[in-house]
This record gives sequence, structure tokens and C-alpha cells, in this order.
Amino acid sequence: MEVDIYGGAATEVWLAESKWRTGKKTGPDAVQKLLRQGELVRQRKGKYLKLLRLWIFAHDGFTRQAERLMAQNNVLWSTREELDELLETVGLRKLPDLDREERA
Repeated sequence: MEVDIYGGAATEVWLAESKWRTGKKTGPDAVQKLLRQGELVRQRKGKYLKLLRLWIFAHDGFTRQAERLMAQNNVLWSTREELDELLETVGLRKLPDLDREERA
């Protein structure tokens, strides 16, 4: 299983997926993949897992289907703009502008 970010301490685990696609919204397939990964973690950790948090980042946002699926399953999500705001709030630098760097 490939996971972009796996963080855990004691009885809590965070799984995060990053979809850095420009010009295309992320659909429900990516959300379903993250949900399956979460299920594997639940199975492996068993009774020792008290909190599993799933979070997905999509540079250009999500389709409505993906947003409904995330809402139904309590998945946290962020777009490029939202993640930059979060990083700035905690005193970290914003994400790089890879499109601009590639053109240079």
C-alpha cells in the first residue's frame, strides 16, 4: 500500500493523500482509495486504534461527487488555496508554484 503521509502516535493515526494535478479536479476514485487505505489501517491496528483521521489535498479542488463522498465519511480535505492559508497561519512557507518554476 502506498501512502503519501502516515503519521501516528499511540492510539491515533493520520493518513493523507496528495493530488497535485493542475487543470483537473480530483474525483471520487482518489477518495475511495484513501478510504480503502484507512480500512487496512483499521484492520492492522485493531482494538488499539482509537482515532483514524483521513485527509486529502487536491491542488485544484474536488468534483461534487468526491465532496459528497468525503462528507459522508468524515474525510478532511483541502485545496491549494486552503492549504496555503493553513501553512501561513502556523508560520510555514506556502507551497511552491511548480507551474511557474517549470516555465522558467
